[in-house]
Amino acid sequence: MAVAGFLASAMLVLSLAPDAPRARSATGEIVATEPTRLLDTRPGESTIDGESAGEGRIEAGETLSVRVAGRAEVPADAGAAFLNVVAISPERRGYLTIFPCDGDQPTAASLNYEGGSVTANATLARLSGDGSVCIFSSATTHLVADVTGSVPDDGSPVALTPARLFDSRDTGTTVDDLFLGGGPVDVDSVTPIDVAGRGGVPADAASVMLNVTAVGAQANGWVTVFSCDDDVPLAANLNYSAGGVVGNGALATLDDTGRVCVYSKASIELVVDVTAYVPDDRDPVAAEPIRLLESRFTRSNSTIDGQSWRLGRRFGGTTTQLQIGGRWFVPDGIDAAFINVTAIGPSTRGFVTIYPCGTERPNAASLNFVAGEVRANSVLVKLGGGGTACIYTSAETDLVVDLSGWIDDPATAPPTEPPPTSTPGATPDTVVAPSTTQPPATSPTSGAFSLLIEQPGYGVIRWDPCRPIRYLVNSALATPEQIFYMNQGIAKIEQASGIDFEYVGQTDGGHELDVPAGQNADAVLVFSSRALSSRLVGNVGVGGPSVNFYSGGRARMTSGGVAVDTEQMTQGNQHLVWAHELAHMLNLGHVSDPNELMAPLLDGQNDFGPGDRQGLWTVGAAQGCLPAVRAGDHLVASESNFGHEHHDGHDEQHTD
Repeated sequence: MAVAGFLASAMLVLSLAPDAPRARSATGEIVATEPTRLLDTRPGESTIDGESAGEGRIEAGETLSVRVAGRAEVPADAGAAFLNVVAISPERRGYLTIFPCDGDQPTAASLNYEGGSVTANATLARLSGDGSVCIFSSATTHLVADVTGSVPDDGSPVALTPARLFDSRDTGTTVDDLFLGGGPVDVDSVTPIDVAGRGGVPADAASVMLNVTAVGAQANGWVTVFSCDDDVPLAANLNYSAGGVVGNGALATLDDTGRVCVYSKASIELVVDVTAYVPDDRDPVAAEPIRLLESRFTRSNSTIDGQSWRLGRRFGGTTTQLQIGGRWFVPDGIDAAFINVTAIGPSTRGFVTIYPCGTERPNAASLNFVAGEVRANSVLVKLGGGGTACIYTSAETDLVVDLSGWIDDPATAPPTEPPPTSTPGATPDTVVAPSTTQPPATSPTSGAFSLLIEQPGYGVIRWDPCRPIRYLVNSALATPEQIFYMNQGIAKIEQASGIDFEYVGQTDGGHELDVPAGQNADAVLVFSSRALSSRLVGNVGVGGPSVNFYSGGRARMTSGGVAVDTEQMTQGNQHLVWAHELAHMLNLGHVSDPNELMAPLLDGQNDFGPGDRQGLWTVGAAQGCLPAVRAGDHLVASESNFGHEHHDGHDEQHTD
């Protein structure tokens, strides 16, 4: 159907915020399952039971019927199913529409794809009377479908035949001719959309499932869907690139008048379809989206509680365990969760599989990605013991996970007013927001400290706190645990100094703390060894700055670095070693007081001492921006912290 255009997206669930306990039905709710393959048209590939396997590509304009009910863990009388559908190597740009086979094909779509791509999308599909769904494809393509959950015929959510509620294009259409046309939404805009009472959604519905699609974006950006009663949260439902067509979904909130709000970073044509609703007293529980995992070395894009943050890129063939139950306002003991998983900058084409920890990884995919892009998908994931989900990635990539709701035990009351959410204004995609690090307003408790580099007439030698220290990481020798500790050390030094650190990429050099040229970096942080770095002979870690002195009493830090001996970094205090060496990089030297972290030996300290904090305040952001080097000033001298007489002892060994 041409009227559908190339418009599709993944599942988006929106509901009233859980701001007060509410009764919940004990029966007829979602049953989450392990991901299970029900369809694979590729020759030689299998499904859970051999049905709907290896039948070859679906041709352009054809509709394929797939039996869902009675297969895998889906009951024979199920009314709807959560499906993750993948289009593989389509011949050209196109779309899929998923609908009950005993109904007409609607003006809506479930997935958009580009020619030659591998694109996945999740949706709640209403089943026909015989338990099947129909999948229409506008172009010839292979198809794969995995099931992740089901809903009884009288259960919740109540699946609908998809209906279009919003289309900003003048050539589009909606179910009732409302919210139609008007052209692209503006940059940094919030668009409210009436949902309740339209497209089969009752006026008193507590939540709805939506498909949201960005068409023809004028720049890279993202979309966040949220309750119009709230501020824009730190989460993203879909990421898009300039000129593309992409969709995705999440679990979010309707306001008291039955609306949702859609924020867009860039100007886009916006399309919204509804596929289901949730009655007021039924599962799932929806909440304002919160970030639970952020692997990138960003300062601003923290997780909601600081856990699972700055983990580093996930290596190919590895599995990351994510705690979901019991975090922030999420209850313990939940059975399943609605999450949005995003792969950022993968090294090559690959996939992500999310499954209950403690079980064998299934033959299924939750997200497919290609090298260098940002791909997201919303999935219903059954949780393992202790409320955990395991996230396997087949190729190296950064990962971001946002939660938008969960399936609760009927006997468990939902949370009351949730705690405050994350810092407003932080960005959920690959753009790094301005620093939110706040230095101490006044000098902390006084104590002894020393400086590595001092020069009469130049004041305190320090970094300019009005721009971030841009750093590269060489993590080739590091374990994920060691990367975690490095990130904790960075967070500790940022908090104490007020100076922001900004990750700009990976490097394969820097073992002698020489910052690689041409990468727009100020510093290098290296997981090294004594065989690769002469500075580490006899030392666990080394660190410090280099500085230029100009006429007129002005000095500038030109570079800095830290290297640690990976083989020696095996204790639980590794973050303190990083904090110590990073403090050297900010120009702090050793002190004789063994209670200070800047003592030559790490022996029982567990934090910065009063002298350390005084020193970091003295070289930190509280002192304000550095004055610019004037046009007439000339370079007088350059000093490196390594090997210079002012720096003896700064690279001594730290031991427990």
